[in-house]
Amino acid sequence: MDLPVSANADAAGKVASPSFAKRLSDTMWRRHRNPWSGWTRIALTPLWVAALWLHSWPLIALAVVLAATNPFWFPPPRGGDSWATRAVDGERIWLARATWQEKVLLMAMPGVMVVPLGWALWTHEPVWSVFLLAWSAAFKGVFCDWTARIAAEADYDRSVGPA
Repeated sequence: MDLPVSANADAAGKVASPSFAKRLSDTMWRRHRNPWSGWTRIALTPLWVAALWLHSWPLIALAVVLAATNPFWFPPPRGGDSWATRAVDGERIWLARATWQEKVLLMAMPGVMVVPLGWALWTHEPVWSVFLLAWSAAFKGVFCDWTARIAAEADYDRSVGPA
């Protein structure tokens, strides 16, 4: 009996292992599902504010490194019941379904707030800083709630997250 050959198999039928980038991405998503990952990313906000307000390049560099490495700080969660976990799962589900135009539009929206917020902090505009920080936080909350609802309506193994 002939077995079907996988799309990522070579001529001898040997299946290629996933690329380093794919394994890294999968690891990041599994670990980022941990609610501590999401909440500690939000906790980095005061560091960003201080770094930009003080014009401190070392603090800016620290904030960038902490934000970039944050998803790897925590192990995968033990379950998928947390709202923060569902928000991450929903984001991954949406990204898998969305067109590239939808992805560009959604990713551009935070920039509409982050760039003016960065300017307001850098130029010491307290009223604009507070207003844009509140607006950015509200957007992030609405986005996470939206993606959590996507996950709640999806059919997947909540103990391991979407594939």
